[in-house]
Amino acid sequence: MALIYCPKCGKQMSDKAAECPECSFKINEETSRDGSPLKGEPHSGATSKNAKRKPVAAIMKGAAVLAIAGISFAAGMAFSGNRVGEPQVNVSAPTENAASDAPSENDADVKQAKSEFNVEWVDGAPEQFGSNGSTATPGEAKIVESSSGEYVLTIDFAYTNESEDAKNFINDMYCRVAPYQGGIELETPGFTSEAGAWDYSEAFTGIKQGATVETQLAWVLRDTESPIEIEFGTNSEYKPLFVKTLSIA
Repeated sequence: MALIYCPKCGKQMSDKAAECPECSFKINEETSRDGSPLKGEPHSGATSKNAKRKPVAAIMKGAAVLAIAGISFAAGMAFSGNRVGEPQVNVSAPTENAASDAPSENDADVKQAKSEFNVEWVDGAPEQFGSNGSTATPGEAKIVESSSGEYVLTIDFAYTNESEDAKNFINDMYCRVAPYQGGIELETPGFTSEAGAWDYSEAFTGIKQGATVETQLAWVLRDTESPIEIEFGTNSEYKPLFVKTLSIA
């Protein structure tokens, strides 16, 4: 017995069978004569079940490829718009609170007005003070605002040493300067200088006989209204040589 292929469904069957056991196609001599499949060869026009499935599978596979390609393209576009190193700007509408928190022109005027204090000597500043071979000459006095919001009194000085021993201004008791507000001595800032405000670092510099150094002294105010009473120098009885007053306007 030989095997042949059904001309209709392509199923293998016996060449002795009168019809295809799969699709019931009738097998006769005419079928063989007009081009029925040879033994062991499927008919060129026959389509098996697997052959029918192939176009469907190919279509599904193609659709899957297109879907993956679309996802990859969208991801690429998103990545290109958010590359590492490029700053991202979130734009949002301003809220009412943000608008109310913004400084107004009036606030700026008030701040500027508060930082522009004038100081005047009520009874004049001493021209010079000191003893034991060293002297100090006061210069401009003013009030400045620190970066931390404190108001600081600064006074310029020229300090001269005529003694045989090296001295510095800050530790020279004969050129001592002590300001008070409401009877309380003012404290110096926590650091010797602040850019654009004050610098009394040179007050710590030692100088020899005949040398002069220009520097500042600075003190933190307790308030911006009370007058400032300042003691200058020390005599042999350890009392101030001068007591002068600065008013704040």
